[in-house]
Amino acid sequence: MWQMHAAPAYHILRLLAILLSVCTSTATFAADVQTLDTINVIDSSDNLIGAADSANQGTVAKQQIQSRPSYRPGELLETAPGLIVTQHSGEGKANQYFLRGINLDHGTDLATTVDGMPVNQRTHGHGQGYTDLNFLITDVVGGLQYKKGPYYADEGDFANAGAVSVLFPARLDAGIAQLEVGGSGYRRALLADSPTVGKGNLLYAIEAYHNDGPWTRPDDYRKFNGLLRYAEGTPQNGFNLTAMAYQGSWNATNQIPQRALDLGVIGRMDTLDPTDGGDSSRYSLSGAWGRTSQNTATSSNGYVIRSRLSLFSNFTFLVLPAVS
Repeated sequence: MWQMHAAPAYHILRLLAILLSVCTSTATFAADVQTLDTINVIDSSDNLIGAADSANQGTVAKQQIQSRPSYRPGELLETAPGLIVTQHSGEGKANQYFLRGINLDHGTDLATTVDGMPVNQRTHGHGQGYTDLNFLITDVVGGLQYKKGPYYADEGDFANAGAVSVLFPARLDAGIAQLEVGGSGYRRALLADSPTVGKGNLLYAIEAYHNDGPWTRPDDYRKFNGLLRYAEGTPQNGFNLTAMAYQGSWNATNQIPQRALDLGVIGRMDTLDPTDGGDSSRYSLSGAWGRTSQNTATSSNGYVIRSRLSLFSNFTFLVLPAVS
């Protein structure tokens, strides 16, 4: 009888010993695990309930913009969900935009403004609504507002697929002095600050940029940007005056026929016409004023823009013009 009851007791004690050993081993193993730093993930704190007409509208804060790496100024617009920005025919040409599966060409159906100035050009040799954002210095952008869909008549003729508004801050959190060097001839220098002048702030930024890209014939893209902006008060109760200048030139490696690759005439990064390229410039002067009281809100803005583009493209794949 004793042996019959001893066996179960033995197995119970053995099981307890095994469990205790496992717990001890687990505790020892856990003690050897490296403790990682805490990472806080914070969603956008902007509450647009009551301010936005639909879920298709949104605001992108400066912190979100600065946390995203961008290869081109136009990629700033990709902070708007669903908006895709690409490039062809050289870095100095306006980007190609896509929104909700719609090919917006070079901005035809996306109304874009910077500091209240329209960027879309109503008449242009390369397409109505041409939107070139290379004049933008993304480091000093203060935020972005977007609207998606053809629901906003107040945004004008180009807002068939949506609208984007790029905003400048009255002042920077700190001055900026950067010198960047990378592969493929990448060079960039930036100087920006916003000292207090009178009752407001004088925001200035100067950028010099060069990039060759991966092509056999280097892009040799060179651009110079300048920004000077004085602002007092807020957009609701204040005013600002802004002057901007941009100059760029580049070589372009355009599309090539597949048969030329198959025959070994050229390589994937080559060009059939080394004269393709272009140069562009943009100069603007703008101002805005706003006044808000208990019962009224008044605002106005004005701008003068001078823009030029010279673009050389050969879509025939012939070195010499065809004789007709």
